[in-house]
Amino acid sequence: MAVSFEILKYFQNLERGSYDKVAANIDMMLDMGYSFGIRTTFTPDSVCQMSKMVEELSTRFPRLRQVVFDTVLSNEIFKTPEMLQDYCDNFLREYMAAKEQGKRLNIKVQSVAVETLSFIRDRACKGKIALTPMGTISICARVSSPQESLYDKYIYGNVENGVLNLDEEKFRKIIDENNIYSQDFCHNCFAKWNCGGGCRLFHQSFNAEFLKVKCNFTQKALRQELFNVLQDNFLHPQKIGLQDFINNKIKANDI
Repeated sequence: MAVSFEILKYFQNLERGSYDKVAANIDMMLDMGYSFGIRTTFTPDSVCQMSKMVEELSTRFPRLRQVVFDTVLSNEIFKTPEMLQDYCDNFLREYMAAKEQGKRLNIKVQSVAVETLSFIRDRACKGKIALTPMGTISICARVSSPQESLYDKYIYGNVENGVLNLDEEKFRKIIDENNIYSQDFCHNCFAKWNCGGGCRLFHQSFNAEFLKVKCNFTQKALRQELFNVLQDNFLHPQKIGLQDFINNKIKANDI
């Protein structure tokens, strides 16, 4: 189970409301020994507060030892590709700093938007059984209301009289879309098996110019992950870090 929570009182009340109630319920679940995690979604306004949120977890909720940081998906927020680019750059930079802080505070900071190295997949999402307030079944937890334009395309079942009804043909049709085989831009991408072709909802919410930005973000994040693995395993007799070692080689024209 995951609790959507913006951690800092200002942003929780701004984005979702009811900070005091949510914080009290988190305390109650911790007292009762429930197993759950915290998921925080960052807007352009909050994205530079990641490290502060990790610090807040360590002081206000010291029993919470892990948190998931997620990107926001909204074509109402990102009006231009440049706005999305700024957000992605900030998210990656701030996330890496927050992850290091988490290590110091013994808090595991994760993000499926950034950390794709451990994945081997041909589709980003295998599909969900997300029960909506209307009793229908959506393949994506982010699409749950008839007021959303993609609602009918994402609904493939319902619960009626206590019985779960699924349209397996529609489910399969959805799954066959937006994967590394069906998208030309994936064919020569080094990150395709980690990325899985990207989020279907993102593809259907933004045009190709925005998609380029998102792909670049995924590729850059994967390169950073690969570098971090190399750096963690890099041994030098003078205890020089990998980045400094490479920079010294470049300065000496030795590469």
